[in-house]
Formats: sequence, C-alpha cells, structure tokens
Amino acid sequence: MPAAESPAPTVTPPPAPPAEREVVHAVAAELGLFDQVEAVWAEVIRDVRPYNKNLQAVLNSIHPVDVEANTLLLQAPSPFHKGQVENAKNRRIIEDVLTRHVGQPLTIRCIEQPPQAREADLREQMREARKDPRVRAAINIFSPVDVSIEAAAEPE
Repeated sequence: MPAAESPAPTVTPPPAPPAEREVVHAVAAELGLFDQVEAVWAEVIRDVRPYNKNLQAVLNSIHPVDVEANTLLLQAPSPFHKGQVENAKNRRIIEDVLTRHVGQPLTIRCIEQPPQAREADLREQMREARKDPRVRAAINIFSPVDVSIEAAAEPE
C-alpha cells in the first residue's frame, strides 16, 4: 500500500515586532483617512459655498497633502491662499464641513508650498503608488498592512 502524501509545508513569515506593527497600523489608518478625505474633497469645497463663496474659490486652489493624527495638512499655492484658510472663521467653516463628510473631527493646518517644490517623501510615494491599478488590486485583495510598496531605484 503506497504511503499517503503529506501536504507541502506552508511557510509563514515571522510576525513583525510589536512596535513596528503599531507604526505600520498607524500609517495605514492615516492613509485610509487621507484616501477618504481625498475622495470627498470636491464635496467639501462645494459645501463650503453656502457659508462663504470666496472661501470656496480659495479652496479650489488648495490641496490636501497628508493626515497627521487628526490634523489634515493642506497645501496652499501662495501666502494669500494660506492666510484665507488660516483665518479663524474660515478655518472653522472648513473643519465643520470636513467633519461632516469624514464622520470624525479633523483640524486643519495649512502650508505654503508651490507644487513644483514638493519633496517626494515616503507617504507621497505610497500615495502615488496606490493610484496604480495593480497596487489598488493588491490592496483590495489583501489588507493594506500586508501590501508593501518599495521605493523605485534611483537612476544612475
């Protein structure tokens, strides 16, 4: 009688150290929140109009760039735009409308930085990579924590 074949052993990667795992989960949560903000940003701009038409016009030139804890970082193309966003009354309007759309309280912070001067940091590279349909498919199949995105090699 032939011996029964045993199933091939499965190899599981070792678990990440607890501190590293917490950082990965925190970054994934922030990226998820940032994706949510990006998805509703046009609606936020639209819904600001009843409160302040000029603010809506200013927000058309403002772009979300990051989420740090519960603070949304916005990028303004000029000191004028930054000043308009940082005005206490306008800030309150933006934060209230944004909170309604994402379902959790967010504060905003604005930086002035021309688009051509943006530095490519790890989070920006991850956001850009997540726009790739193949990466999106991998994220849909696996947990965002399980999908790692490696930086491209520098050209020589």
